[in-house]
Amino acid sequence: MKMTKFFATLTMFAVMTGFAACGGGDDEETETPPPAPVLPNEPETPETPETGLENYPNRAVSANGLTLAATHLFMEVGDTTTVKFAVFKDGENVTEKASIYQIVDGVDKKLVDAKAICADLGTHSFWASYKGNNTKGDALLTITTVNELPALDADTEPESSDFFRRTLVLQGTGTGCQYCPNAIGALHKFFADEENAEKAVLMAIHTYNGNDPLYSEGAATLSRMAGFSTYPVIKLNFDNDYMIAGLSEDYFLKFLNNNVSELSAIEAETNIAVSTSYNEETGVISVAAKVKCDDPGEYRVTAALVQDNVFFPQTGTSNVSYYLHEAGVKAIAPTTGYGFALNNGAITEEGKSYDFFCEFNSSALYDKGTGEYALNVLRDARIIVYVQANGKVVDNTVACGLNKSVGFAYN
Repeated sequence: MKMTKFFATLTMFAVMTGFAACGGGDDEETETPPPAPVLPNEPETPETPETGLENYPNRAVSANGLTLAATHLFMEVGDTTTVKFAVFKDGENVTEKASIYQIVDGVDKKLVDAKAICADLGTHSFWASYKGNNTKGDALLTITTVNELPALDADTEPESSDFFRRTLVLQGTGTGCQYCPNAIGALHKFFADEENAEKAVLMAIHTYNGNDPLYSEGAATLSRMAGFSTYPVIKLNFDNDYMIAGLSEDYFLKFLNNNVSELSAIEAETNIAVSTSYNEETGVISVAAKVKCDDPGEYRVTAALVQDNVFFPQTGTSNVSYYLHEAGVKAIAPTTGYGFALNNGAITEEGKSYDFFCEFNSSALYDKGTGEYALNVLRDARIIVYVQANGKVVDNTVACGLNKSVGFAYN
């Protein structure tokens, strides 16, 4: 039953592409190999500016009737692969007659043969000009060079739109909150069920008290966006119709049991694949994701760095199991909390996939320093990625450990 009552860290981009492989001899029985992984720097289309605009999904910007597109938007440091550009006027390829510029230290430098190399760490900006029109002021095309681009799993059902949907469970809480153990207890019982754990993802927002080890600016931003003003509180998918605050564990558990199943049964319009990598030397956590869209719309994607296995006393209970806190938000990307707009903010196309990349640093995580619960980044950190329709209600979400990947999920 739907409940409507409410009771009293970074760079933002990605590139993932893919290919398929098969083989076999004439006289021997062969087995079709699994789909190949999606390689970070291999474009989905030929690296040539002669192809049409439709061959540059999520790799183009438009202004004043012009569109500037590139074979890559994202590179790894030191990668000297040539990025090739194309310019279109009302859908017609006019690259040979157009001029393309890179902004270097504030100076516009014209490209030779519509090519560039972006091997240095950072963001590289480009614009195009053709017959008095240009994209400089309104739509710079940026190519971002990052430390590492994790490879995504290949899509096992590329023609399917029967997406598996997960519900994002937002928990407003804090270690100093007297009544928060009631919500914690309900969540423990709910997620102990394997089926529930498969169809829901928990994101704990610790903002009740500032001295909470899981308090963070990212958590504070999400708390404001969720409209949390009393504790404990649980909200599903950032949806105001699925938000509840109260004092009873049974009350919270009933809310979760009734509503997560209802929401997870709704057809998802998006599907998410994610891959992560962790560099122990630099502390950098790299996140790459691809969002596959069925229903055209305006979608935004956000990533959160969450921490598990944090042992800290919880006010309001002597139950030591409640002292072990999970899924606490330590950072979000983008930091505004509004998400990265897919397809450059334009309406997405049915069946198309769009890319996302961000980086966090493990220094954002809480470290007790000693003992059993001293920080172990690979064990304690996870990434949660979620997609919001029109920047509001969450359509789908997924959680992924570090140095791991989660592919598109289907019913």
